[in-house]
Amino acid sequence: MHELETKILAAVGEQAEATVRSVTDALAEDADGPRSYTTVLTVMTRLDRKGFLDRRREGKKDVYVPAVD
Repeated sequence: MHELETKILAAVGEQAEATVRSVTDALAEDADGPRSYTTVLTVMTRLDRKGFLDRRREGKKDVYVPAVD
């Protein structure tokens, strides 16, 4: 698993429910520097496809939750 995928999964796990924006904000303080919204969106979409995250639509945004403990 890629290092950024691991960081995103950890950020979602800490929040219980997360949006791409909330994860982007959480990673902004990362030692590697901030990540762009589209990069985080792409990785979170891939994690959903791989079965690590579950996604549901709320209005105009997607909310992600961990699919596994």
